[in-house]
Amino acid sequence: MSIPSLLQPPLKSTLSDPLPTECHFYPSFPADEPPEALIYFIPGNPGFVSYYTDFFDEVWERMGKRVAILGVSHGGFPPALPLGEPLDVRGQVAHKVRILDRILEEMDIKNKGRKRPKIVLVGHSVGMLPRLHRMRSPERTARYRRRSDPPLPNPIAHRTLPTRQDPHPMPFNPPVSRAESHTFPPSLRALLPLPVLNTLVKLITGLPEAGLRTTVDELLNPCSVYSALTLAASELLLIRDLDPNFFATHASRLICYYAATDAWIAEWAREEVRTLGEDKGLKFYLCEEGVPHAFCLRHGRIMGEKVAGWVQELIRGGELKN
Repeated sequence: MSIPSLLQPPLKSTLSDPLPTECHFYPSFPADEPPEALIYFIPGNPGFVSYYTDFFDEVWERMGKRVAILGVSHGGFPPALPLGEPLDVRGQVAHKVRILDRILEEMDIKNKGRKRPKIVLVGHSVGMLPRLHRMRSPERTARYRRRSDPPLPNPIAHRTLPTRQDPHPMPFNPPVSRAESHTFPPSLRALLPLPVLNTLVKLITGLPEAGLRTTVDELLNPCSVYSALTLAASELLLIRDLDPNFFATHASRLICYYAATDAWIAEWAREEVRTLGEDKGLKFYLCEEGVPHAFCLRHGRIMGEKVAGWVQELIRGGELKN
């Protein structure tokens, strides 16, 4: 039976936990059978899953629509900021882990004793942290962390700014205040008719239609601007050294794919990931196809094909856990 056009994936909803959080969902088919896997996806920064539509579409179609996909935006981006300050990296980690735990609990209730579907956790850039910290220590990430807590041991990659050779992140603060972030985007919207704004953003960025809509409709929003800058600042301050103990325990369950040239990840740090992980079962890939760090803007289909292939291999090999 064909799906009515109004119900074509992605099915969009707002999850409250307790922050209003944008979600995109792709159900599996046939509807009366459990999915082969649930892919739980966490974006990079800025944290809008609507940037990843091509990626989701490709994964879903190549998997024969037999998997379900749930993409969860970062908390504190539209539709609303949280009360008080936006979430930093620790808050985002706790937010995503809590949502995943809720999903698993509801699956257990719905399945009434049957095995829940296999879970595949996929993250882009900083979106990898919730996935990795859930593996490390669920009880430590099931709450919002205090700002006074120590830096996060980073299981998978260093951050460096502005030099790739400096192993210590440089302190960074948002270049605009909260008041300024609430002035600039509305000013653009007030001064420029929407067609002119769309044209201007397209000329500056060269984005395809889907990315252009997300940028104009969601990113050029005062909540988004301030949340993105706050999250970026905490990434640089809080994401530090690699965690060798993590690799010793979990490397065989990871697949890492890096852009060949990436200003966010130092080459020496990327190679340290390879060195620590490959002899323990880590699947490590260095891109040879020119896919950039921000793959979601123009290369979503390419990465969707790759991820679908990896998930199919995991399913065939019986490597996924409930």
